[in-house]
Amino acid sequence: MKKINLFDISRLRTEESFGFVKKVIELTAKLPGMDGPITTEGEGGASSTLVDAKTLLMDKQDKLDLALKNPTSVPTTKEATQRDAFRDKAWQKSRMFLKIMMENPLAEKSKLAAVLFALYEKYGDPTSLSRTEESGILHNLIQDLSEHNSNFEKIHFTEWFNQLEDAEEAYLDAWKQNDTERKGLVVGVIQQAKKDMENAYRNLVEQVNSLARVYGEEYYEDFIDSMNLLINDHKKVLKLRATLIKKKKADKEK
Repeated sequence: MKKINLFDISRLRTEESFGFVKKVIELTAKLPGMDGPITTEGEGGASSTLVDAKTLLMDKQDKLDLALKNPTSVPTTKEATQRDAFRDKAWQKSRMFLKIMMENPLAEKSKLAAVLFALYEKYGDPTSLSRTEESGILHNLIQDLSEHNSNFEKIHFTEWFNQLEDAEEAYLDAWKQNDTERKGLVVGVIQQAKKDMENAYRNLVEQVNSLARVYGEEYYEDFIDSMNLLINDHKKVLKLRATLIKKKKADKEK
């Protein structure tokens, strides 16, 4: 009796598994009840069971697609966002302090403030840029400002500089933690979505093989043949990959 051949879909890479299931869903049009009224027990087998199996598979594939397109947020995102806002304010307030200090009636203080303010103007306003670009600009600004730290106390700029430097370091620490958590969580979400989709695929295969055994393969022959061709193609891909990996390993050991 014909049946869908055994295939360990989990051996496929995520994108390959997604593409494989997409093709399987297309092939389900060859199953009884998929292009017409749903039947129950009788001619064509329990088509309602197959419709449910297909619906489940489509749902799980959609969830994997969503996981691939929309990485999940993590708790530290809020903290990192808050620290980003704080460093923006630290930049704005320290710049404003220097701008006001340039109006100081004492020429020495006014000139010192003007030198530092010119560094802010050199790099421009980074607060509306991407987090990576803003961090790059603030890093350079802080480095340039620090070259004048011996004069900070003369215009009481030390606390403003320290706040800016601390705010940037706190932000970088938060985003480092956030990136680590996001990477781990996103990978976990995708892996689980892939596993759920593959389980739904196995469920469909079991349903088809079971119904073919009970009601006769003639109702499912076209789908089974097409599925086995698809499976064979992917088995060839896996075999070729294994061969290439083995060859590459052997070449390294020479």
